[in-house]
This record gives sequence, C-alpha cells and structure tokens, in this order.
Amino acid sequence: MTPVERSLRARIGAYGLHGQRDARETTSAARPAFLSRFEREVDPDGELAPEERARRAERPEGQLHAPCRPEDAANMPARLDVGI
Repeated sequence: MTPVERSLRARIGAYGLHGQRDARETTSAARPAFLSRFEREVDPDGELAPEERARRAERPEGQLHAPCRPEDAANMPARLDVGI
C-alpha cells in the first residue's frame, strides 16, 4: 500500500468514526492528560491551590490554539481575528 493509499484509508476510517460517535466521547480518556500538561507548566512545583492552578492553566491552552505567525493571523477569517 502506498503512503497516499494509507492516508486515504485512514481518512475514510476517521470520517466513519466521527460520523458514528461524538468527538467528546472518543477523546474523553486523553483529555485529562492533555489538560494536566498545562497545569504542570504553570505550577511545576505543585505549590498553587488546585483552583488557582486550573485557572492559570487555561491561558497556555489558549496559546496553543492561537496562531503562531503573523501570516497565519492574516489568513484567518474576520470572525476569528485576534488583533495581531
């Protein structure tokens, strides 16, 4: 099987999976580990209260989803413009 065929087969499988199940259901096991990464980044020594650590961890997650380069921001639709 060629890389292009493999990619196409995987894409077809992903469309089938997401057509049958809710994305939150399929990612529920990975979500806590993903979010804990940000908590470790903002409080590596574990000194903050859990509520404060969770509040601060919301910011780095937002940075992950923000455009990294000015040219990326320039190509964003106006409804998503973040003022870069």
